[in-house]
Amino acid sequence: MHISVSRWAPMVAAAGLLWGGQAGAELRPAEPPSNRLMIYGPGVDDTARQEAEKLRLRMDRRGEQPQGAMAAAEALGIAQDEALRAYGDILIQECQAEPTPPDVVLESVDRGMDQFMGLDYEAALLAFEEAEARLPCLTGYLPEGKLSDLYFFEGLAAFYTKGPQDAHRSFARALAAEPSRPWDDRFPPAPQQVFLDAGKEILHTPPRQALFLDPDGQVRDLRIDSARGTLSAQSRALSPGVHLLQWQMADGGVRTLQVELVPGGQLVLLTGAGFLAAVLDGGRDGGLGRVIAPHLVQLAEEQGADEVVIVRVDESPQVSLFDPVEEGFEITERERFQSNEEAQRLRWGPRGGISLGVGFLTIVEPSDAWDFQYLVLTLSAEFRLIGGLYVDIGGNFVIRRGDAPRDSLMVAPSSRMGLKYAFKLRHVRPFVGIAGQTNMFGREDVALGGGALLGMALEFPRNPALRMGVEVFGGKVRNWTLQVVGQIGVYY
Repeated sequence: MHISVSRWAPMVAAAGLLWGGQAGAELRPAEPPSNRLMIYGPGVDDTARQEAEKLRLRMDRRGEQPQGAMAAAEALGIAQDEALRAYGDILIQECQAEPTPPDVVLESVDRGMDQFMGLDYEAALLAFEEAEARLPCLTGYLPEGKLSDLYFFEGLAAFYTKGPQDAHRSFARALAAEPSRPWDDRFPPAPQQVFLDAGKEILHTPPRQALFLDPDGQVRDLRIDSARGTLSAQSRALSPGVHLLQWQMADGGVRTLQVELVPGGQLVLLTGAGFLAAVLDGGRDGGLGRVIAPHLVQLAEEQGADEVVIVRVDESPQVSLFDPVEEGFEITERERFQSNEEAQRLRWGPRGGISLGVGFLTIVEPSDAWDFQYLVLTLSAEFRLIGGLYVDIGGNFVIRRGDAPRDSLMVAPSSRMGLKYAFKLRHVRPFVGIAGQTNMFGREDVALGGGALLGMALEFPRNPALRMGVEVFGGKVRNWTLQVVGQIGVYY
């Protein structure tokens, strides 16, 4: 809502009189708050909606919250399973005939070539033009090289019937489909100069990268100008001119799209999921940003918003801001809008986890010599209280040889509870702590005590995180003991 100064002038004057005629005091209407709209994705389910609502309530940029939250797929009217759309500096040539199998087009091309070789140039040109008109209607793949052949022979026939200008147009299309195509020396040199001139124009117009985004793999075997393997998941350079796009859908059917790329233009191919990914990535790619910006501008106008907040709520959360006036994006810090739990995890590490360990325990006092006959198996769990402070709970099994006979084994279980503080240094986590311990040497032989914890762990960045480390416990539980254990665990 915009506030008019003239509307508020009487109120300003009245306020001045109430303050005793302080004419020198300058009163200005407050700047109207901006209207912000949030769109989120990629999901439209309740989980994504709830997560987006949490983020909306936590946003504190200039003390403003978005007025509402809408799923990007719903707000922009993009279906997730939409096959493929072409965007950019292009002209789309629609099908003006019935769906056409490739054999029908190939038959026209072969007939035209036979007529051309028979010097019936007008009939040949009609056959080639008939084949060209059916290209946007193809229901199957055109064999590799046939598209360039069609335009090349159409150019030859046009040269002898309509003149160099029409021949130049067809030769340019042949070279746009196959830039490395050489002149065929079987034909007279008269039309060769027109062919070479068309090639020079293409060489002097640098190709642009075609962008293709299909996160869900809806499109299979995408071919440009009947050539196989011409477009990777990233990009391919395309010369200006007419290009034929064909691809196979999950149902097995082949779709065809014919576009004309203007000089200096860029072709962008997006499936429905690809379009949503481009929106939620906040225009990180300049070519994709130019495609989605007009759609966001229209959405902002429809909703009366002067800023659009774009939130990705999946495993790689991200927030970006879109200004409809400048048509520009601003990528914000991810941590800014993360939940408290996510922020704590980022700063202090996982919430907790479970570790298994194996090591040894030795009696330091009152024995004169250290006794290394004790094997220790451990199972421990820890839970973060606040910051880097964790509750530590564990159980041990101490195994040693019995006194009689000497080859018998004696198992003594123990339990432990304590507190420890972990320092986070990227992937290395040193820690210190204290713990109380109970050792059970028999049903009526229980020893209580405690000691200090010291250790270090190496944490591998994943969720859940894998942790490997070593822990040392020193203290008195009936005897002064020292315990060293290697650990491996999973932490969430």
